[in-house]
Amino acid sequence: MAHLSFSRLCGIVALGAALSGTAVPAMAAGGVALVTALSGVTVPGVRPFGDLQPGTTVDLGSAGRLGLVHYKSCRSATIEGGTVAIGANDFEVTGGKIVTEGKQACPKQMSISGGGAATAGGVVMRAAGHRAEVDVNGTMAVVGAKADQVTLVIFENFLHRVVGQAPVKDRQLVWSEGKMITEDGDMTMIISGTQSLRIERPVKVVRQAGLMLLNVD
Repeated sequence: MAHLSFSRLCGIVALGAALSGTAVPAMAAGGVALVTALSGVTVPGVRPFGDLQPGTTVDLGSAGRLGLVHYKSCRSATIEGGTVAIGANDFEVTGGKIVTEGKQACPKQMSISGGGAATAGGVVMRAAGHRAEVDVNGTMAVVGAKADQVTLVIFENFLHRVVGQAPVKDRQLVWSEGKMITEDGDMTMIISGTQSLRIERPVKVVRQAGLMLLNVD
């Protein structure tokens, strides 16, 4: 059984398909909703911090419980039992109980891609120009096809001094096991992981307590 507090789920960073320089409302090319909490068995199987595709119907049986947030409708809910149909614009619950429900600031995402297959020596991506805003006041998580490769996120200032870092466990940045970032403004965000994954991204660190996604495809 896995359960994640939605109160901490306020800063998720998605690393995705095109290295855009802008953090935009989270409407990833694939996923349209994010699993925030899970208990029991679902069909098909889903996972905490996994994104859900439009057209997916999740069967919770009689006792399964699912927490999710929809990227476009900005609607969050905890559902017990029944089925949850995920649409491009919202989700619908049939035969189950909505335990909690609410609206929140729409999630944002940052999309990053290598633009091709990884090389044996590793992938290094540097984006120039516009600095996407990264909210560090809440939970930051990683989604996308390569999310499970990401193991560490580091922030460096213009002097190349590390001002914050967090290991990534179960797709979530765990600040309590790293160094919470205390500075704001222009930084370099460095994402590293298995299979020689390394991504460097110019960002602007802000504190808005919004949900943010890093989408790595």
